[in-house]
Amino acid sequence: MFPFPFSFVAPTSTGIGTVDNVYSMEFDGVDDYFDLGTGLNIFRYNINESYSVSLWYKATASGGFKTIINLGANNYRFCLLSATLGRITFGAGNSSTITVTYNWMPSAGAINDGQWHHICIVQDSSGGVPNLTAYVDGSSSGSAAGTTPAITQNNNRIGDGHYGGVEAGIDEVAIFNYALDSDQILEIYNATSTGVTADLDTLSTPPVAWYRMGD
Repeated sequence: MFPFPFSFVAPTSTGIGTVDNVYSMEFDGVDDYFDLGTGLNIFRYNINESYSVSLWYKATASGGFKTIINLGANNYRFCLLSATLGRITFGAGNSSTITVTYNWMPSAGAINDGQWHHICIVQDSSGGVPNLTAYVDGSSSGSAAGTTPAITQNNNRIGDGHYGGVEAGIDEVAIFNYALDSDQILEIYNATSTGVTADLDTLSTPPVAWYRMGD
């Protein structure tokens, strides 16, 4: 656990409250992880459900795939990873049929600059076809849909999972059982500045799980 000082002061949003944010968790990439147990029912649903995963992330490593957050229960899986050249990537799929629906690297480029970055991955299935969009620091980094080579995941964990542990700081991990829109994601990003973060409980529909990571 270590202090969570930001290097910027974002404009405070008027549509969401704030709460103290003094600490975060630091993972060593070896044997550190945060076990979430088995109660994340959103990941028991089928591939056509909408959901969002939001968190803050800070890293300097630029190596291969390492697990930032790994979620799954029964057949459904989601995995957000650090990737080569300091980028991030993610996959989602149904491991009972070993079919991965997404395995994609956003266009945001490297974010291993030792600064805090907000990441939000949104699956919106309202149109009948699942579509994932990655947001980095409040801005869309592109969308993806389709089928790619199979991967499997296990364990509901922050900081470790199928691809091994990540060396990084992670904070304010939140899971929503609906697709956040771009305005909500920007509100979350803008409401966070030195010593405070967005109070996700003040959203009209709060997250189903919110891990403050030390606060």
